[in-house]
Amino acid sequence: MSFEIQTGINISHWLSQSSLDKNERKKRFTPEDVRRIADIGFDHVRLPVDEIQIWDENGFIDKEAVDLLNEAIYWCSKENIRSIVDMHILRSHHFNDVTQPKLYTDPDELHQFTSLWIQLSEQISEWSNDFVAYEILNEPKAQDPNDWNRVSSFVLSMLRKKESYRTMVLGSNWYCKADTFDVLNIPDDKNLMLTFHFYDPMLITHHNAMWTNIGGYDGQIKYPGNPVNDNDIQSISEPLRQSVIKENYFFNRDTVVDKLRLPLEVREKTGRPVFCGEFGCIKKTPIDVRRGWYKDIISVFKEYKIPFTHWDYKGEFGIFDSNYNETGIIDILHSKYM
Repeated sequence: MSFEIQTGINISHWLSQSSLDKNERKKRFTPEDVRRIADIGFDHVRLPVDEIQIWDENGFIDKEAVDLLNEAIYWCSKENIRSIVDMHILRSHHFNDVTQPKLYTDPDELHQFTSLWIQLSEQISEWSNDFVAYEILNEPKAQDPNDWNRVSSFVLSMLRKKESYRTMVLGSNWYCKADTFDVLNIPDDKNLMLTFHFYDPMLITHHNAMWTNIGGYDGQIKYPGNPVNDNDIQSISEPLRQSVIKENYFFNRDTVVDKLRLPLEVREKTGRPVFCGEFGCIKKTPIDVRRGWYKDIISVFKEYKIPFTHWDYKGEFGIFDSNYNETGIIDILHSKYM
């Protein structure tokens, strides 16, 4: 497989999870950003795209959005940076869906999903297999993992009729967690990469993130160990207290190693490359806690030779804020920048 990566960054809230108008969208990610990413030493980017950003409700492609995507891939190729095009959110599938996404229950939605990939392939397939990979779907969320195995196998088989040698990225079910690798069906495909996401423990990585069930807790946290001490838990009112208790488990570097056991076993068994496509710690987490968590994560990735793609560039977890001020973690992610 010619598509090889080591250290990368996610370009979030650009062609995914974005309400930017077209002029703002053009300014969100630019050649200057790519040069900055290259100067730090990253060798790849992950480019999340949403169905609503690329296709209108009638299924017609937004040519301007596709041009933006192709321009970004071009900028990256000029800097010797590889790109993973990630289908992030569909009209029939969102990683935060509270019920079973329609993608797994409606055959028409599966065919629509496949059609989207075939259309996108027609728009970007001229890029070298060395420089562009396709990620089938971000954070699958099937209540029955066999539904994700069925959907991913079908889409992959249809794409293979168009592109035999393109590197395809397949993630594990249920938020792409490492601990669901044992129920992931892995096709016999030599141009396949496997991916997992890592945001444990949530009390550290999503501290005061109000979109989560533990976001209401804004008290003290620590790492390593149990993030919240017993006295602080007693002062939390319900139902937040029960959510915090559920997530308040002991965590250190050894825990990271243990949680990555399944992906590493699958890598050994299948010979397929495995990488972490998303991981990160929100900027609201105190910097000493944040840096301690990052140091352990990165040291494990390096010890076990796991490539990684940090979430994200300028978002809530960014290596920069909106004014391109560093947020205190770049030196841990990439020693070249020190």
